[in-house]
Amino acid sequence: MTESGFQDYYCFLKERIRYLVVSAALSSVFSIFYALSLEDTYRAGLSLAPIWEANSRAEDSLLGGPYAMSSLELPSGKYRNFERSLDFLTSYSFFVNRLYKYPVVKESFNEYETLQLSHLSFLKNNLNYGVDRSVNIIGLSISHESQELALFLTELILKELKEYLWELDYLHLNANLKSMEYYRSEGLKNDRRVFVSNLIEDRQRQIALMGNKDNYYFRVIEPPYASAEKIGPKRSQICMMITSAGVMLMFSVVSLLYFGRKA
Repeated sequence: MTESGFQDYYCFLKERIRYLVVSAALSSVFSIFYALSLEDTYRAGLSLAPIWEANSRAEDSLLGGPYAMSSLELPSGKYRNFERSLDFLTSYSFFVNRLYKYPVVKESFNEYETLQLSHLSFLKNNLNYGVDRSVNIIGLSISHESQELALFLTELILKELKEYLWELDYLHLNANLKSMEYYRSEGLKNDRRVFVSNLIEDRQRQIALMGNKDNYYFRVIEPPYASAEKIGPKRSQICMMITSAGVMLMFSVVSLLYFGRKA
């Protein structure tokens, strides 16, 4: 664009500056009403620490637990690693079988047509978690328009996650115990029979020590809490973005009119 063309373009915009002002005013009014229509969002959270790590020895556990008390080596496996156990937390199975069975959760997500959409909404809009490996702590939080429901979901997740991990180990140990008892009943030699009997006693002791679910697998560093401070929506940012978009849209329309006239 030449200098004279630029001057002509500037004069054209200046003559129609009122359109830009009107678009800015209308966008601002719309953005204010829209921002005020959004519900406040609150957050509830908690902090957890693994009691043991994968393939670690029981003596090295932070608080103990059934394996520490029985001085047995921890079994290795996918769910020995606490971070991997969080994969279950984000799974569709956990949402449907562990959370959606509660009426208050079902009522909160009944606006969606399918359970899959409800689950995706839960992951996108409600659930947040992160792992700080420097201090070995997991932070988990729930965001929701209802402060009470955010706290309830946080407490519910903690309860259901504990029960899931406990049930997983309980089923594993029981299956292991039954297979050993069957193996012993097959007529072993004395030395092997003694060895298998000792293993059976160890498994029975582990199962007996699994009664306390409160400190099983992890300990609660910071119990579930609800923050009274609003975390959203960012109404000022929303107003600025909508107003800017309205002005830019009107500026584009005016520019198209100018270049269309020149063509």
